[in-house]
Amino acid sequence: MFSFKNNFLEITKRTKTGILIALISYNMNRKSILLLSGFLLFLVGFMSFILLIVGLQLSFLVWIDAAGPLVGFLARMFMIIVGIVMAYFGKTNWEDEIAENQQ
Repeated sequence: MFSFKNNFLEITKRTKTGILIALISYNMNRKSILLLSGFLLFLVGFMSFILLIVGLQLSFLVWIDAAGPLVGFLARMFMIIVGIVMAYFGKTNWEDEIAENQQ
């Protein structure tokens, strides 16, 4: 069930234990999208790395290890670093940074 209320998309799903309601803003700006996608990329990369240490894999990232364990390790580290950089750029207010440097 979908409905629009006050610039939010409300998704309601009835489950056995109750009702799950998620509000998703459909007018997110670019910085919010960059922050969210950077955090998710970091989270998936970090989880994948921790599971690799334990000997498990996320099923949708199995293809990363097809080229070899070193390439898989480097891809996971790349996901973590790029996620951190994207989250940093999404959180930084560049107008204030430029104004501070000009003074």
